[in-house]
Amino acid sequence: MRLPQQLGEALQAATDTARSVDRAVRETLAALRDAASDLERVRSTVEPQHARVAAIEGGLEVLPALAANVERMRATVEPQHARVAAIESGLPVLAAEVERIRETVEPQHLRVEAIQHAVGRLEERLAELQQALQAVEGTVEDATDRLPDPDAPGPLARARDTITGRS
Repeated sequence: MRLPQQLGEALQAATDTARSVDRAVRETLAALRDAASDLERVRSTVEPQHARVAAIEGGLEVLPALAANVERMRATVEPQHARVAAIESGLPVLAAEVERIRETVEPQHLRVEAIQHAVGRLEERLAELQQALQAVEGTVEDATDRLPDPDAPGPLARARDTITGRS
């Protein structure tokens, strides 16, 4: 009876682990979508800034007072550009990792289902064996009840007692 319980506990642990990995994959995918959205927002703010910096640099000869503004914008744009490049370079690695995790999780789901099915069959078979054992026990008890008393004299002793007149 302990084996099905232990198998059930092991299956539950495997199912919980598979669900945890599945949840991690889903969270990673959501984070990737958010990162892609952030990347588009950053790109939409960075690309117009490049054109603005170029226009201001062209007007510096005419408008020397704007030089400080240009430097401030440049200080903002360049780190953003580096961040965008870093995000873009990391996306293929993250996508490959997510795919690797998915390839690991999906077969685990199939294995868990197969194990759960096998445990169900084992439980059914164990119930059948218990019923058969109970039937055998009943048959043995019936046969034992029909046996002669082990302390009573045997058939030869009874015959001798009958012949000799001892009763």
